[in-house]
Formats: sequence, C-alpha cells, structure tokens
Amino acid sequence: MNPYLKYQEINVKTADQGKLILMMYDGAIIFLQQAKELNREKDFIGKSEKITKAQDILFELIAALNMDAGSIATNLKSLYMYMIKRLFDANIKKDTRGLDESLKIMNELRGAWDKIISKPEHKNNTDSKNNLIQQAQPVQI
Repeated sequence: MNPYLKYQEINVKTADQGKLILMMYDGAIIFLQQAKELNREKDFIGKSEKITKAQDILFELIAALNMDAGSIATNLKSLYMYMIKRLFDANIKKDTRGLDESLKIMNELRGAWDKIISKPEHKNNTDSKNNLIQQAQPVQI
C-alpha cells in the first residue's frame, strides 16, 4: 500500500469527530480548488468528477449532523444543501460562480470549525463537539 494512503487511513481512524469534520472540509476545499483549475483548463470531465467528490463530502457532512442539536444543525444542513445545488448548477452551466461561492463558504466553515475544536475547553470535552455531530464514520471518497 502507498505509504501516504496508509498514513491517511491511520489519521482518519484515530481522529476524533471534530478532527474528522475538519478533514472533510479540507477534502471538499481541495476538490473545489481542483475543479476550478480543471475548468480553466477546459477539462470539463475532470471538473465534474471533482465537483461530484465535493458534493459527496457535503452529503456525508449532512449525514453526520445530529438534527436534535437544534437550529445550528438545521442551518448547517440548509447551507450544505445550498452548496450542493450551487455546485450542481456550476457543473451544468460550466460556470465558476457556484464553485467560487461554495469554496468561500467552505473556507469560512472550515475556519470556524477549526477555532471551535482548537479551544482548550473543547479539547478535553468531546461531548460538546459530539452534540452537533453524530458518530462520524470514515468515508472513502
């Protein structure tokens, strides 16, 4: 097995739920950046594949939400669904506005999540992080 892939597999299996969400945001951001580059290169098939991978991550983020956590979970679900639609439109219309918008939102969410899981009071209290997310399982993308 490729040593990098093995490292990634171990990293995913040993990460706490907050870190897994952060890793999912990172993956979606990378796929969206790659989709933008492929669009510039007029590789529309490659762009479509990267957008689909980013959408798959968004669906996994939705599945990981604990909807009993209240309005924040509901709002995140709506935001994720909005990005999925914008990415679908960007894919169909060969337009980067939906990519740009989704990338901006994803970067903002990633930054906010990183701040949340980096706070000292949250490092020792995983229950507060778990209120928003269900038991996340590693996903093959």
